[in-house]
Amino acid sequence: MYLWNVKALAQDLKEDKVTEKEKMKYFLVTMLLAIFLNSGSSSDGSTWFKWANYIVTFGLTFGGVIWCYNANQRGGNKDFVIRFICLSIPVYVRMFVPIIVLIIIGVVIDSHIFDSSYVSLAIDCTYYIVYFAWVRKYIIYISNNEITKV
Repeated sequence: MYLWNVKALAQDLKEDKVTEKEKMKYFLVTMLLAIFLNSGSSSDGSTWFKWANYIVTFGLTFGGVIWCYNANQRGGNKDFVIRFICLSIPVYVRMFVPIIVLIIIGVVIDSHIFDSSYVSLAIDCTYYIVYFAWVRKYIIYISNNEITKV
């Protein structure tokens, strides 16, 4: 895995020398770096809770990407990163609609339930789990994998 030499990586990609597993590693590191770099942007909650949220998010993302990769690997091991990225867009959009509905309901009934850090963490965990399960389901579909459990 190249961490500094962009030209060498570009050359390997051009010559099709980067395996699906290596591509998955680059993708995984990109996602984890995004979490890490955005972790300091929130000023809400206590320090310990920020770290707990960060660790949970990191763990769910790491586990979710590996879970999806393993499903793709058992189904031919082709185009994991492309499949994952492309499937993510409609999954994100479809998951965004219920979130908007929940926010509207919370505003209409003037509920402070979403103010709780614990409720927020539970919603985030549920979101990540459903997101990765949904992406995995369609990766299995694309790869004609015989796995039926989501």
